[in-house]
Amino acid sequence: MKKNLYKFNNFEPTDYANIKTGEILGPGVEIKEIVVTDESIYKSKHCLILDTDALNIVKSNLSYSDFGALIRMCENVSWDFNVLLTSDKTIPHTNSSIAKELNITGEGARKILNKLVSKNILAYCICYPAGFKKKVYILNPSLMRRGNKFKNAVSSMFRDLTEPFDEVNEKIK
Repeated sequence: MKKNLYKFNNFEPTDYANIKTGEILGPGVEIKEIVVTDESIYKSKHCLILDTDALNIVKSNLSYSDFGALIRMCENVSWDFNVLLTSDKTIPHTNSSIAKELNITGEGARKILNKLVSKNILAYCICYPAGFKKKVYILNPSLMRRGNKFKNAVSSMFRDLTEPFDEVNEKIK
């Protein structure tokens, strides 16, 4: 939903007079003009924040089809924990639901998911704090997220995708 932004201009009250009485306005009187600016803001319940630096790194390390599959899987992520959710936005994705959504075999989905987990883009784990008692796929918040605040459990699961990483020594350079 688009919303126009406004700004308020304050005026010095001693420069103006009351039209009806001719009395000069004095201290304690506020005069404000509301002006529509040339800016707008979009509000949406299902907006995602995408880090373009991380996106470019991920894009350079994946095939186009794997990258497209990742974007398609990330249409619905939960607040606080970044769990990948199905289209009803309450049930976490599974291998079979991802295969169905991508219109590929279960084995094909498993290969893509394993590749994304190995590249630190997804994690596959039990997320008790989010209320899930089975394994779920969690998206690295340094790539894409819904909002800016996360539980520490999620932040500690991933490394920042924009930071250099030495895979041999498993240490950040």
